[in-house]
Amino acid sequence: MNKKFWRTFFSVFLDALLIVALILIFLWMKKIAYYSFSNRPYQRDGSRTIEIQIDKKETVKAVAAQLERQGIIGDKKYLIIRYQCSTYHIYKLRAGTYQVSSDMGVDDLLDEFTGR
Repeated sequence: MNKKFWRTFFSVFLDALLIVALILIFLWMKKIAYYSFSNRPYQRDGSRTIEIQIDKKETVKAVAAQLERQGIIGDKKYLIIRYQCSTYHIYKLRAGTYQVSSDMGVDDLLDEFTGR
């Protein structure tokens, strides 16, 4: 009986260890993918610079749509999601006129607009 208990215990322990290892590998891969793709500029071939005006009550959605129309970002949804799913949502968009370029990544743009 004692031998059977230890065999079962060891089997359960190895299964749990394998599950934890797989979870850690998944989280590590997610972190690498995030840092590889999160702040890439939309266009790397030469910088296009534009001036953007942000009003006091302007929303992130409106700013993202304007940046997409101007060709600074590829998809407005990415900037909106990045703003809402990170600590940027703690900061409000600051009203003002900004010089932004297509060489800037989404995090760079949000840093600029929030003053973070």
